[in-house]
Amino acid sequence: MTGNYYGGLVYDASRCSGLQNLQINGQHYEELGPVNISHQPNNTIDLSLETSAGTCTYHGTYTQAGHVGAIQGTYFCNTGVSGSFAVSDIEKTTSGMTGQFFATSTYCNSLYGRLGGLLR
Repeated sequence: MTGNYYGGLVYDASRCSGLQNLQINGQHYEELGPVNISHQPNNTIDLSLETSAGTCTYHGTYTQAGHVGAIQGTYFCNTGVSGSFAVSDIEKTTSGMTGQFFATSTYCNSLYGRLGGLLR
């Protein structure tokens, strides 16, 4: 999975709590920018995504199942948002990578969408 990509996350937020966060509920987000992935020999993955909203760093364990993989771990953004995440059906091709994305955050219990990027 190691590589430099351009892409990001496209997801919907739901199950958001707190009066100030109710406006986030049901919103669609597209966080696009440089995506850098470092896949270590011990099957840990570090992924960073830089967008106009900030930079998030994801750290997790990679598992392989046939021609697709999965990553589970935690993340932290320089905006103070953090949580757990999982990427399923992640697949790398000669052109890039794609996968299904699910996360929880400081504000919402469900962020669901897609992760993808074109290889740079």
